[in-house]
Amino acid sequence: MVLIAGPSGAGKTTIVKYLENTFPDSFKEAVSHTTRPIRPGEINGVHYHFVDKKEFERMIENNELIEYMKIYDNYYGLSKKEIESILAEGKIPLIIVYPTALPSYKEYCEEIGCLKLFFTAPKDVLIERLKARGDSPEQLQKRLSKLDKELEMEKELKDQFDNVIVCVGSIEEVAGHVLDLIEQKKNQRFSIGR
Repeated sequence: MVLIAGPSGAGKTTIVKYLENTFPDSFKEAVSHTTRPIRPGEINGVHYHFVDKKEFERMIENNELIEYMKIYDNYYGLSKKEIESILAEGKIPLIIVYPTALPSYKEYCEEIGCLKLFFTAPKDVLIERLKARGDSPEQLQKRLSKLDKELEMEKELKDQFDNVIVCVGSIEEVAGHVLDLIEQKKNQRFSIGR
């Protein structure tokens, strides 16, 4: 299992999609549940499992989630069933997480092994990437106002991660670095066919 965290705009989703598309027999992104509105171009069950607040709170009550949190006025969380399904396919789950959620994955990391990566980039690069997303002006302002706090997480929590990756350069270069780190974890229960 590969856990990836970092500030908005760091390249987490880009690298996860690249690995999943380039090595479809080895990797699969874990799709989280959310109560946020679907964005243009998103597909339910592919980008997120979009549910209403009542359904999400039912999942919390029934202990169906590994972790969840409320961010920007919406719930986000990953179901246990999602991870079990990916593992049953014989693939490595790729999971984008918030750093504060790492303790929730402890049991899974001990059982199947995991690599914990923190992605970051220079602040000016992050700002440009956030502006290019096409979010509403209100959503962009929320993300920009929280950017400094997200960057502070790297300093506060970096000891909880196996590696910090500065995501600049080509997608192939960053993904190659991630693949090298996964290869170094071969003594754990996952491997890739590269």
